[in-house]
Amino acid sequence: MDHNSFIRNATLISVAVVIGAYLIFGSRGMLEYYKKRLLVLRKQEKIAHLEKEVIQLSGTSEAYRHHPFSLEKSARYDFCMGYTNEMVYVVPPKTSS
Repeated sequence: MDHNSFIRNATLISVAVVIGAYLIFGSRGMLEYYKKRLLVLRKQEKIAHLEKEVIQLSGTSEAYRHHPFSLEKSARYDFCMGYTNEMVYVVPPKTSS
């Protein structure tokens, strides 16, 4: 009788270890859950960053549509463009020594 209870206990412990390992390391285990959760958090941060960028770009777009000077200013300063037969000089920004 003592031998049977030992086998039964060993079997129960083995099954518990296998189930525990599956719950932790399996394809739907806790490690996968934390990896997916971290991935979702990163994606949410990226979405928030991109939403801010969309708001900023929509403001720039509105400025270009309603104020022709802002488009010309952007072309001149951001892209070093000028009119035909116009010389464009680019002065590098001052650096602190």
